[in-house]
Amino acid sequence: MMRLGYVAVLVCAPLWIGCGDGNKLKPVSGVVTMDGDPLEAATVVFVPIEGGRGNAVATTDQQGRYELSYINDKGTEPGTYKVIVTKPRQTKRGEVETLPSQYNSASDVTAEIKANGENRFDFNLESGS
Repeated sequence: MMRLGYVAVLVCAPLWIGCGDGNKLKPVSGVVTMDGDPLEAATVVFVPIEGGRGNAVATTDQQGRYELSYINDKGTEPGTYKVIVTKPRQTKRGEVETLPSQYNSASDVTAEIKANGENRFDFNLESGS
C-alpha cells in the first residue's frame, strides 16, 4: 500500500510542477483599430524584450478585439514586449503586408505586462494616407 503512494507521487509530481508555470501567465487583451475602424483578421504579436519565454500571439475578431495566447494557454508572462501588428495579403507574387511598417517590421511599440492588475492594450493604427 505504501508503494502505491510513492508511485502516485512520482507520477503526479511532473504534472504539479508543469502546472505551476501556467500561473505566471497574465491575461492580455485589447482592441486594434485602423483609422478609427476595427481592424479584423490582423495578427498581434508580443515579442519578449525583457522577461517572458516566447512570443504571445492573437488574431483580431470583427470588432478588432484580441486576447493573447502563449502556446496553448491564454495570456503571457509579465515583462516588457515589442508589439507587432501585421495583416498580410496573398498576391500572385507572394505575401504582401497591408499595414504600414511602423506597426510591424519597423515597430518601436512596446507594452509592459504587469503581474498584478489589468493588462489591456488598445492600438489605434493610422494608414498615413
